[in-house]
Amino acid sequence: MLCGACRSASLGFVHITPLFTHGKAAGTLLMGTQEQYDALTTRGRQVISVLSNQAATAIENARLVAD
Repeated sequence: MLCGACRSASLGFVHITPLFTHGKAAGTLLMGTQEQYDALTTRGRQVISVLSNQAATAIENARLVAD
């Protein structure tokens, strides 16, 4: 059985961003190749960071509603 990062790499995802909310891991955001990520501007990386934070909050809210 492959580790999560190995499986992600085999699917073509190289850049992996952990999603945190309230200091706890909420999930993982898988993105394209490292070359694609490296080509992003600072603004593009900021947008990914904001989207990652929003995704983590949405995941946490969904878990709270499910409980």
